[in-house]
Amino acid sequence: SRQKQRREQKEGGSRREATQLPIILVLLVIVWGPAALLSGGRATALIKYYSAPVFVYSQVAGTVSKERDSGSGKTVVCTCGEWYRFPSSFFIPDDTCSFGFAPSTFGGQLPQPFTKDGSGPPSSQSSSSSNRFNDINQPEPGSYTSLKDCDYLVELSTSMASCTERLDGYTWKPVVSAPFLDSEATTSTIHRILYIPHLHEKAVQEGQVKYGDFALYSKTKQ
Repeated sequence: SRQKQRREQKEGGSRREATQLPIILVLLVIVWGPAALLSGGRATALIKYYSAPVFVYSQVAGTVSKERDSGSGKTVVCTCGEWYRFPSSFFIPDDTCSFGFAPSTFGGQLPQPFTKDGSGPPSSQSSSSSNRFNDINQPEPGSYTSLKDCDYLVELSTSMASCTERLDGYTWKPVVSAPFLDSEATTSTIHRILYIPHLHEKAVQEGQVKYGDFALYSKTKQ
């Protein structure tokens, strides 16, 4: 009868679908499994290797509030060669801190705080003291904060030499730090690209992977 034929056809279709489903799942795992592993390894590497600046800057407000003398002026937080890792002024509390770029080996134009004059070369309507920009990517002398005026310094341990000023009688003591991958000293290409559990830690022990310290330093007398 027709009903019996329809029932047999439906049962046959269900059996084919049940047979095809494992094959489809296996193909999906073969295609998307490696992609998911590579993506996860790369995302983990970026977080583990390079998130230190965000962590250290997030600790600035709390550290300064603990060590700051009540009634004193604003605490000056600076950076030198690692200026391009400064994430946002959001991390610097306006009421207690100011942020500055100390002279370094970098020879270009530096970012500046927002002003009412906006950006661009000074015009007749703008103040040259508050609008320190040019259109040829040359350093502006007024953009710098002298290192002697800095109370704290945010810098990578391997790039402290980028600070071109020296302070006699003072030293920089790390108060907050986080590991930051030293890509130049790391000889293993795969471990610069991906984070592979266990193998990465083994590579660190064998010296194939090197880390520096991205740190908040406090200026102290020697």
